[in-house]
Amino acid sequence: MARIFVPLASPGFDPTEVAVPYTIWTAAGHDVVLATHDGRPPHPDLLMDKGACFGVIRVLEDARKRYEGMKSAGRFAHPVAWGSVDILGFDAVYVPGGHMTGMRALAWDAPLQEQVRRFWTQTERPFAAICHGVLLPAEAGVLYG
Repeated sequence: MARIFVPLASPGFDPTEVAVPYTIWTAAGHDVVLATHDGRPPHPDLLMDKGACFGVIRVLEDARKRYEGMKSAGRFAHPVAWGSVDILGFDAVYVPGGHMTGMRALAWDAPLQEQVRRFWTQTERPFAAICHGVLLPAEAGVLYG
């Protein structure tokens, strides 16, 4: 099965954008490696975690159940530091979105940007990003043309 690298903005990742793909991929037998800047357990976007963002966006019940299940998984409680791995060793990269200062820290992390450039230019493996997650490849300079 595939090894999938998932860097998380912390604080600030979107619980739905992490929990839904995480639970689908792990149920299919894929090895999903969650990573934060410092290897500490991630903290979600506070507005999304409370269930509503500006009175419009909310975490749906299915996603909330998936998120609660994911939180009890060992990988979520013990992510790796994103600087401690070489993402060229992964079969795919997925960057979920988020808000708050953690999203800026993720997108502006120069070593992580360099890893993204290498993955993007040296492999033909899948790279996916959703919502504000596209900031990382954009800041890495690979979204052009």
